[in-house]
Amino acid sequence: MRKFLLLTALLLLFAFPAMAQEQQESNAQQGEKETLFYRTLVRDIETASYIELVEWCRTVGVPENGDSDALKKRLLDYFEVSSQPPEKKKGDTFIIRGSDKTRYFNVEQADESYVTISGGVTLEVNEEEKNILHQIQADKLVYNQKKQLMTAEGNVIYTRKVKDKDEKYFGDKLSFDLDDWSGVFFQGISEKT
Repeated sequence: MRKFLLLTALLLLFAFPAMAQEQQESNAQQGEKETLFYRTLVRDIETASYIELVEWCRTVGVPENGDSDALKKRLLDYFEVSSQPPEKKKGDTFIIRGSDKTRYFNVEQADESYVTISGGVTLEVNEEEKNILHQIQADKLVYNQKKQLMTAEGNVIYTRKVKDKDEKYFGDKLSFDLDDWSGVFFQGISEKT
């Protein structure tokens, strides 16, 4: 009986850490799916050329024969992702009407991702639920994706259109929160029509 209890205790002692490790590995795999790589993977596969798809299949070790559709399917299966577009949520629509340059970068210490758009930028944001159109013209826009903050710099013109009324603000710099459109204009003036 004593041997049985000792054996059971040893089994439990070694089994629980193994189960905990499996859970940690599962959580790590879920975290991997949240990375920029996985968020852009489907689009990368769907827009790749035939030669890029063949090379990609060769790199990950899946068969590289067949047409583009077959290669895309193999890669989607390999990475365990779906090409089904996500359901469109009703919300704000962002349209970039003009820009010369776009740059994406991460600040790892702060765990933040940024998008910088420069060169004669015109951005329109339509708040569908409130029927408000925001238009921002500037030399440069910097968007903090994590905090939902945007800063427009250089020759800034911000227009807010509600029904038949326009409010225009002119200034050097505008920083605002995209969640509630609260913000600060630097060296600015306003005009209402």
